[in-house]
Amino acid sequence: MYLRPAGSPDERDHATRRADLRLRSAEQPDNADPSHRPAPEPPVLRQWSPAPVEPRRPVDQRHGTRRPAPRDLPHPGQAHHKQWRNHEYKYDAWGNLIEKAVGIVRWQTFTYDCENRLVKTETMADTQVESTSSYQYDSLGRRVGKQSEIKGQSDQKRFLWQGLRMLREESPGQSSLYLYEPGSYAPLARVDQKEGETENKVYYYHTDQ
Repeated sequence: MYLRPAGSPDERDHATRRADLRLRSAEQPDNADPSHRPAPEPPVLRQWSPAPVEPRRPVDQRHGTRRPAPRDLPHPGQAHHKQWRNHEYKYDAWGNLIEKAVGIVRWQTFTYDCENRLVKTETMADTQVESTSSYQYDSLGRRVGKQSEIKGQSDQKRFLWQGLRMLREESPGQSSLYLYEPGSYAPLARVDQKEGETENKVYYYHTDQ
């Protein structure tokens, strides 16, 4: 048996070659053993945050629909007159006019639905009901009908629409046609037609537009 002294030139050369092989293996990962490759970094997780949502408005328990919050509207005292000459006005929390008094002998009351649409008016004179009116709307919120009772006489009106522009107003024995500026909602003229009359009456609107 031949014993090579520790630290001999052959042993040192062999150690140098092994270190060189390890260095090359580290520099060339494609040729290395896959079991010795470093584990891939875990994927980065990002937390998803939904866009902020406005608080939902309270539900009107009577109708199951949502009404605009009173705080979103100006205070009646800031946006409306409560008194002018001998006229007095009252408003609800949503800014709707609910009562109008003229002196002490005549006043009007106004009733609204949960969408703040006028549905009824009543006029009193000397503690007697002088007239009442009720209003109807379609699913798009457009007024389509009005029934009135004035001193015992009944009157009905229908409103016909073209999109969001009122086209005609019809009542027994009379109708009105509304004309608008081209491509606009600004009214231009109203043409009144009455039964028994051959000539129509035309009224023009003067607007600030």
